[in-house]
Amino acid sequence: MYEYITNLFNNCQVSKLLGIEVYDLKEEFVKGRLTIQKDHINVFGTVHGGILFTLADHVGGACGNTLG
Repeated sequence: MYEYITNLFNNCQVSKLLGIEVYDLKEEFVKGRLTIQKDHINVFGTVHGGILFTLADHVGGACGNTLG
């Protein structure tokens, strides 16, 4: 089941576009990472909050799916 969830979330268009990856899935636990790209940077030189919230939403969604 965890392999299916990993593939599902890592192969969606949003994760590919933004460079988001989920890995190390267990029940109620998922690790996620984001490859920072220049387009992620805001006018203050930091990662845009919307990108960070998208990362949290994506990883949280994968985690919720570990419960079946």
